[in-house]
Amino acid sequence: MATNYDYAGMMQILSHYNSIDRHFLYAPIFNREIGKAISARNEICHLDLTALKKNWHRNLLTWIRLCRSVGDARAASNVQTVCNRLVRGASHRSDSILLKVAMDARNHTCHGKFSRVFSRWKEYLQTWVSLLDIINAKEAAGEIQQVLNSLVVAESDIQQ
Repeated sequence: MATNYDYAGMMQILSHYNSIDRHFLYAPIFNREIGKAISARNEICHLDLTALKKNWHRNLLTWIRLCRSVGDARAASNVQTVCNRLVRGASHRSDSILLKVAMDARNHTCHGKFSRVFSRWKEYLQTWVSLLDIINAKEAAGEIQQVLNSLVVAESDIQQ
């Protein structure tokens, strides 16, 4: 589903109000950090894997600071958990593969490549469940798992 909502625009508004009033946000953040968050968003949205590989740690730290500055301690904690796992090297390769598959799913869906979505829907949904588990978004992971389970049952019923 396409929307007109864009996080880059929201972050530009945050930067504007932050320039006017340094106490606008819950915790102080420099506008250059908000600019780094916009750059990180662009790397993700445009699947710039070279930049993501190079900047992943800086990007995550920037997102942690941004989450804290807007008063979302839970999101900051979730991003910190992902960052800690990657820093420790725990399943770094498999996390990178999950991220690549999730970005493929996002891009194929958003850019109307539905034949690819239809051919890989199980993998895409399972990947999103795994990523949501990694960032401790258990409720969202459970909801997607329920959708996946329902689709698998429906597919099985059709094939019989």
